[in-house]
Amino acid sequence: KLIIVEAKKEAEQIKKEKLLQAKEKFLELKSDHEKMINNKKRKKKKIKTKSKMTRKRKTRKAIKKMRMNHSRKEKSRMKKNRKI
Repeated sequence: KLIIVEAKKEAEQIKKEKLLQAKEKFLELKSDHEKMINNKKRKKKKIKTKSKMTRKRKTRKAIKKMRMNHSRKEKSRMKKNRKI
């Protein structure tokens, strides 16, 4: 009977240890998963920001080009007006 009681205590202790190990493993996997998700979000945000910057740069370039063209046309009109 003593052997059975000790065996049950030992089994209960092993069960507690295995349960604790399982919880620790779960938390480790959860942490790894969260890190992976956060990295993906960071990369996505970085790409989005880079894309916005590229669009802004292209827009600024286009506006600058339009202003230069407008300025050239104005200069050309002024020259024509002087000739007349």
